[in-house]
Amino acid sequence: MSTIATMQRAETVIAHEMAHAIGPHIVGSLQTDPTPETVGMDQPSWVVEGFARWIDHMTRPGSADQGAAYVRRNRARYRPTDGIVPKNTGFYSDDPARTSFNYEIGAAFFYAAEKTSNRQKATDLYIALSGIPELTSLDRMFLDGNIRGVGIEPDRFWTTYKKLVT
Repeated sequence: MSTIATMQRAETVIAHEMAHAIGPHIVGSLQTDPTPETVGMDQPSWVVEGFARWIDHMTRPGSADQGAAYVRRNRARYRPTDGIVPKNTGFYSDDPARTSFNYEIGAAFFYAAEKTSNRQKATDLYIALSGIPELTSLDRMFLDGNIRGVGIEPDRFWTTYKKLVT
């Protein structure tokens, strides 16, 4: 808390942490770097942190677009190598810029859902995704099922997402 220098930053941090506090994932455990035996069985960090970042963007008009621009600028350097989104292992990096990238690419996913449909469906998508194993979240086939399941047309979603992050 000692690093929070402005009221705007405090609002952002509070919004982010409240998103964690009220999210449906609190029922399960969240491992940030699972052991080799549990890789892929935990909640996806990109979902948990991306949703909270999307929520904290709502405290600052235009910041979701700035976050997406950050992803575009840093995509060549930090893009996930084994999927659309980052794996849990290494999500919280020693490189703060990589960690920021990981948060922002997750936020862009929910921002794309909001832009394609609305905030409620983006939130519904979070609820659906927060209950799936991490490895499932790395595959478009599984993601499309969840996107469709909350009433968003996957092809429209991916077009919007691609515009945000590439």
